Amino acid sequence: MNISQYHGESSSPGSHHILLVEDEPNVAKGLELVLSDEGYGVEIAETGRSALEKFHGNGFDLVVSDLRLPDIDGLEVIKDIRHERPEVKAIVITGYPSVSSAVDAVRLGVMDYLRKPFSDEDLVNAVKKAFPEGDRISMEQILKESEKKVLIQRQEVIRAIETAVRDSKFAARMDKDTHDRRAHRRPLLAERAHRRRFGRVGHRGRQP
Repeated sequence: MNISQYHGESSSPGSHHILLVEDEPNVAKGLELVLSDEGYGVEIAETGRSALEKFHGNGFDLVVSDLRLPDIDGLEVIKDIRHERPEVKAIVITGYPSVSSAVDAVRLGVMDYLRKPFSDEDLVNAVKKAFPEGDRISMEQILKESEKKVLIQRQEVIRAIETAVRDSKFAARMDKDTHDRRAHRRPLLAERAHRRRFGRVGHRGRQP
């Protein structure tokens, strides 16, 4: 079985938090070590009730549960957890596989049903299957954010260039206007100076 439902905030394994429900301490520690080496955060519960207590208020993304527990059946634990948070994924591990339990697991939306003994690789692959869509979406988000940053940088460069061009055109226009005004004033000043000079001479020539 391989039913994918997306829930995850990052493509990094370390961002995924796994609740491991296993009543055999040595097995639990071994599985914890395998998953921790892959970068996942793992918390162990040895009974169904302790699993439910640990689950409440914690951001678990995945539950890996044995079927036979000292107090509550593993499928009941998964059922309660998924009733509270349907987006949480689940994987069943069991040394007592049966058709009926496998069918019940499918109905609960369990992603994988691992029969003991299974290899470390089997467990890691099953857990990785829980997050492929989340990883893909996260990568798309990263690419979109990168493209957005590049676009913003390009827009800022374009605005800076446009501002520089606009300022240079304005400065050139101001220089031209100043030059034109000066060029226009030169003949006027020369004419005024000419009138003052010859006007005074003419006025003196009319004196008796």
